[in-house]
Amino acid sequence: MCNGCLMWGACTGGAAASRWRGILAVCALLPAAAGAATEFTVVVLPDTQNYAESFPAIFDSQTQWIVDNKDALGIVYVAHLGDCVQKGDNGGDPVEWLEAEEALSLLEDPITTSLFDGIPYGIAVGNHDQSPLGDPGPGTTVLYNQFFGESRFLGRGYYGGHYGGDNDNHVDFFSALGMDFIVIYLEYDSSQAAGPLAWADALLTLHSDKRAIVVSHFVLTGSGDFGNQGGDIYDGLKHHANLFLMLGGHRGGEARRADVFGGNTVNSLLSNYQFRSMGGSGWLRTMQFDALNDEIRVSTYSPWLAQSESDADSEFTLAYDLELAPCQNDGECNNGLFCDGLETCDPAAPGANAEGCVAGTPPTLDDGVTCTDDSCDEVGDVVVNTPNDGNCANGAFCDGDETCDALLDCQAGTPVSVDD
Repeated sequence: MCNGCLMWGACTGGAAASRWRGILAVCALLPAAAGAATEFTVVVLPDTQNYAESFPAIFDSQTQWIVDNKDALGIVYVAHLGDCVQKGDNGGDPVEWLEAEEALSLLEDPITTSLFDGIPYGIAVGNHDQSPLGDPGPGTTVLYNQFFGESRFLGRGYYGGHYGGDNDNHVDFFSALGMDFIVIYLEYDSSQAAGPLAWADALLTLHSDKRAIVVSHFVLTGSGDFGNQGGDIYDGLKHHANLFLMLGGHRGGEARRADVFGGNTVNSLLSNYQFRSMGGSGWLRTMQFDALNDEIRVSTYSPWLAQSESDADSEFTLAYDLELAPCQNDGECNNGLFCDGLETCDPAAPGANAEGCVAGTPPTLDDGVTCTDDSCDEVGDVVVNTPNDGNCANGAFCDGDETCDALLDCQAGTPVSVDD
């Protein structure tokens, strides 16, 4: 018997989107792929205004890469940091928003993402998304709400609604490894307005059982100090023990800080690459949540360049207690692979992993016939036993050609005729 499991895979690089302008498909992954049982990834998209205005193919490459690597990296959510476009309402001309919509709609495709609602995502309102620039009121965000308002997200399982009469301040929810998260988006302002802050405060009180992330366009300066709005947000929400992360862009560069209040640590991160070549060259952030080691590994990567950036400001680890929740039923453990057998949930069982899942028993490959090649076909979900005459050949010419019978095993060959 010759055993072997047929392995089926695909390159996780980007298949070209319909309007990619001369992009070469990039087959690239970050150095460490997320494990299915104990890790998941949140992707952060910094200011894309230059892409929407002048380099839309770069925007496409970012979102296509996210879709292509959803399973390999365990991507569960995407947070856009604002300044989606360059010119806000642009006198009513939606050209930049159309480019942004085409890129971000790649995240929504239920077929390519294998998710009914697509990959959950949200977009902060930046100063460039407002008209006049940087005016949250009486300025307008007509085109932002036309393209990414309530009507686009209503009915999607992850969308939690908004503050006031538009989607400028909104909330999302997502879950991973049995843990629930809330993501609150606050519109850019020179200082944080009281109404949206009170709304966010009430949300964190109502959802105190969920781990909280706040996204606002301008949180930190390049030196790591709070901007006016970032400081207001932190001061107004720091008393919530479930708040652990604040994300922002706006200022060029990378920075971070950690603040402790009442024993709870809130990490605030800045990432924005818009002042680099080609409006940012496609750099984005991945945050891999590792429940086994209680940490968040932050990496910086450009799908456009197929490069990682590994300096201390671009690649680092944050300590964070994830308290991996145990599985509740067998369905949470099933990896969908026939050749692995059926996984079960039993946290008390010997050999259970950190999530409480017990590995399945692979199907028996051996059919008892020594000459068949026995394998597992993951595509057809079947065990395959293929007769192989070569497994019976004894190498003796005079014996004739031995054959393999799928039921009777090796069969003798017909000796060559020697009578002339």
